[in-house]
Amino acid sequence: MNTKLPLLITLCIGLVILIAEFIPVKPFSSIQSELEMWFMIIAGFAIILGQLSLLKMNFIKVQRKIVNWQYSIVTIVSFMVMFLVGTFWGMQKQTGILGHGDFLTNMLGSKPFDYIFNNIYQHLMAATFSLLAFFIASAAL
Repeated sequence: MNTKLPLLITLCIGLVILIAEFIPVKPFSSIQSELEMWFMIIAGFAIILGQLSLLKMNFIKVQRKIVNWQYSIVTIVSFMVMFLVGTFWGMQKQTGILGHGDFLTNMLGSKPFDYIFNNIYQHLMAATFSLLAFFIASAAL
């Protein structure tokens, strides 16, 4: 019963959204916009909860010096750098606390957050997915 009720609610809401996409009549379109607004609110809280959980678990690993705890330090530092750079100088068209960071933007060619994301994180993601493809191919053999 614990998993069936949330799955039933998700199914009903998903069907309403699906019907609203194909049948744009008045009750479905207003319900869809209301559900999308609720999704944005819930997603915002979920992101905050995920960030707090990430920091908590990595702080515990560093504090207890669990195996490979050094990687947790890298995770915490990376998170804080991206958080602070995004907060101070913003990203893409968003303005941060300190403005657009014109000096850094001119020096790097883009905002600091975008520069770090495009030149570090995208390459790390590409390497991770290429390793994943290798392991999937080797598992298939």
